[in-house]
Amino acid sequence: MQMKKPLEANDAGENDAGHGRCSARFLVARAVVAMAAVLFPAVADGAPATFVTALPVSANQILSRFNWEPAFSSSNLTSVQFPFDLGYGITARWTILATFHQGYASMSASSPTGAAEQFHSAGMGDTLAFLRYTLIKHDKMHSTLRVTPLAGVVIPSGNNQLRGPGGLLPQPLQTGGGSWSPYAGMAMGAFHYGNGYSGDITYRYNPVTRLGITPGNLVRADWQEQWRFYPLRLKDGFPHFALLSLEENYLHNGQSHNSDQPTAQSAGFIYTQDIVPEFQSMNYLIGFGMRVPVVQDYASPLAVRQRLGMVMLFEYNFSRR
Repeated sequence: MQMKKPLEANDAGENDAGHGRCSARFLVARAVVAMAAVLFPAVADGAPATFVTALPVSANQILSRFNWEPAFSSSNLTSVQFPFDLGYGITARWTILATFHQGYASMSASSPTGAAEQFHSAGMGDTLAFLRYTLIKHDKMHSTLRVTPLAGVVIPSGNNQLRGPGGLLPQPLQTGGGSWSPYAGMAMGAFHYGNGYSGDITYRYNPVTRLGITPGNLVRADWQEQWRFYPLRLKDGFPHFALLSLEENYLHNGQSHNSDQPTAQSAGFIYTQDIVPEFQSMNYLIGFGMRVPVVQDYASPLAVRQRLGMVMLFEYNFSRR
């Protein structure tokens, strides 16, 4: 289930002090990672933990990834996402990837009588499928660079018309967008003198549906920096690595619609910081870390604001021997 970013809720229990605490945590996290970069500058062939557009996939390679992403908010919204990613390297330049979503969400909202009640939803969300082409492929001593445009579609396998006793459930509890949504963007990955970097910028256009809740168009940008901290020196035949992944994610939601009518003050953005230690072997990768919301800016003063979240991933390469 692909939970949409919350844009409306029934209370506004967040204030500027919360932003201060998030900013302080962010600065401490960056200081820790900066120290790790100075002490352990070598990098192994890792992968982004929280976005899949820049996943390295070789020719004839089948790559699978399972994620577990619980998230919490200031408005009693709790969600757990279980995205499953599958990629295949058609050639050295062409790759096809798909993301299948499952999940659960629960939140408190006002009933028709005015009393607070607990509502929840669960099930399959929308499915993302896209094709990626390696436009720039540059290798030289101590460095590599890949630049890959991508394009695809979001398939409405979720539901944007889930209802409760009082009518349509709030947008955070809807599991889909209700329409076939074009998806396009650009991703890159690079290694330079022992430092690893990857990033992307993507755009999802959500056509407005006549029934149900249509989320706003989504702009997303991600950036990752990654360092190997174990072993300190590479040895022949040593197939295991411990990595530290520092990732930044920016998501901007456009104006949503309810039954073909625009929802006032529904646009906004969120910027998060992810810190994910990873362990990589010959055929698999395991990671577990946390997500810190750094900046949240929504037009509505009643918008649901996220708190700390977690990220856990397991990646397996079926084709490597």
